[in-house]
Amino acid sequence: MHPEDLEAVEAQQTNLFENGHHVAEYRFRKADGVYCWVSDEQTLIKDQNGNPLEVIGTWSEVTARKTAEQAALQQSEQRLTDAIETISEGFSLYDAEDRLVLGNRKYTELFDFGEGPPAPGSTYEEIIRKAVAHGLVADANGREEGWIRQRLAEHRNPGESGLQRQADGRWLQISERRTETGGTVAVYSDLTEVKESEQRAAAANQLILQSLRYASRIQSAVLPARRELEALAADHFLIWEPRDIVGGDFFWFQPIGDGYAIMVGDCTGHGVPGAFMTLIAWGLLDRMLRSAPSDRPSEVLVGLHQGVQSLLGQDAMHGDTDDGLEAGICFINPRKKQMTFAGARFSLWRANQEGVIEIKGDRKGLGYRRYPPGTNFNDYSFPFDSRDSFYLTTDGLIDQIGGPRGRSFGKRRFQDLLRKLRDTPMREQEESLRTAFDRYQGEQHRRDDLTVLGFVPHS
Repeated sequence: MHPEDLEAVEAQQTNLFENGHHVAEYRFRKADGVYCWVSDEQTLIKDQNGNPLEVIGTWSEVTARKTAEQAALQQSEQRLTDAIETISEGFSLYDAEDRLVLGNRKYTELFDFGEGPPAPGSTYEEIIRKAVAHGLVADANGREEGWIRQRLAEHRNPGESGLQRQADGRWLQISERRTETGGTVAVYSDLTEVKESEQRAAAANQLILQSLRYASRIQSAVLPARRELEALAADHFLIWEPRDIVGGDFFWFQPIGDGYAIMVGDCTGHGVPGAFMTLIAWGLLDRMLRSAPSDRPSEVLVGLHQGVQSLLGQDAMHGDTDDGLEAGICFINPRKKQMTFAGARFSLWRANQEGVIEIKGDRKGLGYRRYPPGTNFNDYSFPFDSRDSFYLTTDGLIDQIGGPRGRSFGKRRFQDLLRKLRDTPMREQEESLRTAFDRYQGEQHRRDDLTVLGFVPHS
């Protein structure tokens, strides 16, 4: 018997006495010294008491079959090797003792530090330690032993794919899994281009964020200082939260003839486009307020409408843009205790002991092509006293989706909140409104910019 086959055949011989039948195939040396393959089939004969009597066996030469099987196996292995070599990723197979069985050229190149690729039979720990010792793994620099322990643990108990940075700047994604025989198969994918693209995108995103933050400082600087509202109102709160750092919502307060003006607007879009629209509105607004009659806020809306249409070329029937804004403006005369409101698709909310009412503006926007240049707006005048609170809000509050049914916050919910909060200071009202809004929004994304202005006029 061939010496390489003897140990295995002897170890399997007990099968004959356990099963009563056994077949072994091994190489046997003929008289001419040439080895052939034989199939040794044995049957155990027992007496009537079940005791072994004898073994009847037959030998058959199976050299041709075994040679064909080995040739087919070698051909199959060669096809597998050829297929593995054609893939663009590194591929390796380790046996149950963690020794390298197979590694394609892409894989062996990763661990070639000038002495040739890792030899089959080398353990994974031997290979990885040599790679770290020769500085091939950038992630291991400065913490070699700790990194090796971590990598071996990941290799022996594979889970999620991991990233490894090489000394030559490449990024490798390592995906490992256990085989049914207890070995490990691994695929090494080169993600360098992906990582570099991510880094370029992150750098570009950072530059955009820096620009937006700078633009936000400019937008905040252009808006009137909130302390100016303290001089105009007995009590107030202001929530102004652009969805995307800068936005299309704005607020304005300015002294006029015999009182002062308070305004909230919502321009088309949000983010940078909305912010550009607010710049256009501000430029027009200052001029309109200086020349408007102190009892006609509607004249300011007319001026904004015509100014936006003219600047954007939207006073013609056709064009590339159709942008505008919605706004509500209050002219307040403290001496007469009188307020005049005009709104373009905007409402003013009034809260007092009698309840909460909505004073609706006109159902017309400002600047859009569908409204002719001669569009007019209505003024609503009424007296007020120290028990009155007023609120202006953009649709970022009303239209926000949330709640258990995924519906909008809505006017009724806003009105109910104002009714509950009307006797509390404005600062407490702001906190309660923020809490209610955040709770209602929940996990939903913010749909629009948010502006809510509440104030009690000096009486």
